[in-house]
Formats: sequence, C-alpha cells, structure tokens
Amino acid sequence: MYMSKNIKGQGLLLTGVLVCFIIFIFAAPGAAKTVPKGKATIVVSTSFEMTGGDCHTNTGATGTTITSFLYDGLACKHPDGKLYPAIAKSWKIDTNWKNITCILDERATFADGTPVTAADVKFSIERAQRPELKFVFGGELRRYVEKVEIVNDHKVIIHLKNPYPAFMDRTAKILGVVPKAYVEKLGDAEFAKNPMGPGPYKFVKFKQDVFFDVVARDDHYRKIAHVKELHYMSVPEAQTRLAMLQTGEGDVVGIQAQHIPIVKKNPKLQLGWSKYTYLRNINFYACEFPDEPGWPWPMPLTMKRSVRMSFRDPLNHGQAVSLLTTRDLIPAPSRILMIRRRPKLF
Repeated sequence: MYMSKNIKGQGLLLTGVLVCFIIFIFAAPGAAKTVPKGKATIVVSTSFEMTGGDCHTNTGATGTTITSFLYDGLACKHPDGKLYPAIAKSWKIDTNWKNITCILDERATFADGTPVTAADVKFSIERAQRPELKFVFGGELRRYVEKVEIVNDHKVIIHLKNPYPAFMDRTAKILGVVPKAYVEKLGDAEFAKNPMGPGPYKFVKFKQDVFFDVVARDDHYRKIAHVKELHYMSVPEAQTRLAMLQTGEGDVVGIQAQHIPIVKKNPKLQLGWSKYTYLRNINFYACEFPDEPGWPWPMPLTMKRSVRMSFRDPLNHGQAVSLLTTRDLIPAPSRILMIRRRPKLF
C-alpha cells in the first residue's frame, strides 16, 4: 500500500484509471476499528464529468471517483478486482438470467443516519434510467432492466429483459444508491448541490469542475476511511500537476507518461497503478479509412492484421503493447491498462 498514515507531506503518484486510488484510503475489511485522521489532496486532469454530486449524472471515470466517496452500490470492488457485498450483502442470479435477487444489509445507512431500504434501491435504478440525467449506463439499464420488484424492506428482485452479466459490476463502481425521500424533497437540481449517499464520506462543499470536498464518516457500516478530509480538484495543466506533486501540494496526482522518469528519480515520490479498475479501450482509428487521401502520418503498425490480432491473445499482450506504446504500462491477464497517450506511428 502506497499511502502513509500521515498523508500530508507525502507525495503519491497514481497513474492509470484514477478511480482506483480510493482503495488506498479505506480500512481493510475486518480490520480493527479505524479512526479517520489527516487530510489529502487528490489532483486530476479532467472535469468532474457529473453535475455536482449527483451520481446519476455521471458520464465518465472522474465522476466514478466522486461517486465512490459519497455512495455505495449493491456491490463493491476490492483491489483484487473481484466483487464483494456492499448494500447487498448477498445476491443470486437466476440460472436463465431472468432476474437478480438481492438481500440488503440492514446496517447500511445514508449520511444522515436514515436506513437504506429496498425502496431506495428501486428508486435509484429507475432514476438512473431517466434519459434526461444522461447517466453513462442509462441506455444500458433501459435495454436490459425490465423492472425492480420490492419484496420487503431488505429484499429486491431486478427483473431482466435479457441476460445482463455487467449489472453487478456497474453497481460496484458507478451505479450508486440515493435516498428516495431526500431526492424527491429537494428535486434533482438541489440534490446535485447538496448530495447525500450511503458511502464512506459525507459531502462538505464543491465548485463545479474545480474542487470537491468530503469528510469521512466514522460510522460507516462496511468500511471506515483512513483519511478524514479529502480535497479533490481538477487541474488541466500537466506541468502544474507535476509541480504540485513535487512540492507536496498534491498527495495523489495523475500525471502524463513523459513525466514518469522524473517521478522515478525522486525518492520521495511513489508510482502507483490501478490494475483492476476496468477495461480500457484500444482503438485502431487508422483502420477505418486506410485509403483516405492526405493521411498526414506514415502508415501505423496497427494496419498490420497480425499486430491487431495479437491483442486477442493475453499471452501476447506484453509484446504487442511494447510495439505500439511507451513501456510504462502493465499488461494484465485478459486486459491491458495503459497510460493515456498517443501510440507511436510508423
């Protein structure tokens, strides 16, 4: 684990998909009771990709990180990449993929102490389906989820139109549970400004696409954060982010590939990777218009079918990515995690 107990003053670099850094600041399940302490500043390059703190307006990876502060889903992911219980302490998938039955954890509460019930889960899934909220998986939910049935306060059945293997994974990272009564009382716009969820942190204040501040709950049913206060901020300029890391102004900072050698030379900084966040795309754009007149670059290596096919075989991942990109990446079984950068063109 890269995060020190006394975070302020310790530089930590996290590259790859930034959402996964959250695993470093939570207490391990089953550990002795943790008392949140200290402060940390997390610096990313992108906008927040969501409206305020409304998880159902999330359109991208940065919003997923903010969602993980305030909200829990039916399941959660651990550093090993596997799904574990969260709001749902257990779930059963019908053998024919007709439905998914979830038994909720009676200990789960929202930040104001209100218990999480099946009504909140049903409301959250149906709310995430609303097109006007532009939730990143809203269309997917509309295609696959037929209805959500409440059996009792702690049991729901998600009825499916078609097999939906990704559903529990979606709830683990991005499909948060929101308080039905609270949202209906405030309305969508005010809820985004004053969000509340059953996650390990409580909302403090924010400025859209500039910063988002949260404070740890010391009564969370599932996990208690090590870090008391988090200041999450967007800084688009890569050189500024690097400087913030070097001076200690930022504790967890996303940098670009060309800055990795600089970080590796500094003994006060550490490089961290998120191995099991989710699959990153590798797109071969040059293949779409191979005969386009005026193509401005030499023919890329990805035009060779043998190179493209090598990505299908996990055993060849290391060789394939070394041909196409910087070496600063980690091939993992059945997937490849890469720093965002342009591939070499040949």
